[in-house]
Amino acid sequence: DVRRKATMMMYNDYYPYFWRDKGGFTATWDDENNVAGATFGVGTGANCGKHIVGNTEDHKAEYGSASLRMATSLSTHILRLADVYLIYAEAVLGNQASTSDPEALRLFNLVRQRGISNAPAKTSLTFMDIFNERRLELSCEGDNWYDLVRLHYYNPTLAKQLINRQERGTYNNLKAYYRDEVAQDDVTLNSFKVNLTDDTKFFLPFPDVDISMNKHLLEDPVEFDFSTIGY
Repeated sequence: DVRRKATMMMYNDYYPYFWRDKGGFTATWDDENNVAGATFGVGTGANCGKHIVGNTEDHKAEYGSASLRMATSLSTHILRLADVYLIYAEAVLGNQASTSDPEALRLFNLVRQRGISNAPAKTSLTFMDIFNERRLELSCEGDNWYDLVRLHYYNPTLAKQLINRQERGTYNNLKAYYRDEVAQDDVTLNSFKVNLTDDTKFFLPFPDVDISMNKHLLEDPVEFDFSTIGY
């Protein structure tokens, strides 16, 4: 998946578009480029590769002008086309267990096969197909939590399970392993997982100002069938 390198910066990854005036940037734990001024490494084995601006020369090459202090011409992505495609596929799926809608499949496969060129085209989609693809495509862009919140509305058990299954620990001996100094069996995991049971973690409280203006916000909601409204 070509998205991995653009998303997760791992040991010995080479980026010609970062520090291009210095021959590009190679992610190592030893600062072999002698430009970072510090050891480059993280216990999880990967740093975030997205949202990196690069240096002044990178900025000039991409935008035609130098970057300013604390400012860049790098676009802030509010809504990406791939996001729209996957939203469409999920909307078509709706409450169904799966869908074979041709347009939903076409748009989903456009996103997936852009990342994995040899991925076989999907002929049917489930919610988890779309959920997992959104996590791959939109990783490190702040979307996954909102996907989990949406999921919690109708399947709170699954939403909590997905969070509780996440491995959040770090590894020992990664640097030595990547330098072929130890075997893979010598890499050990400092496991860390959460145990989320509190459903209120998925909710945002009403602002105090709104509550002071409308005390009814604290009351239990009244069920209403919106299908009875004629438009």
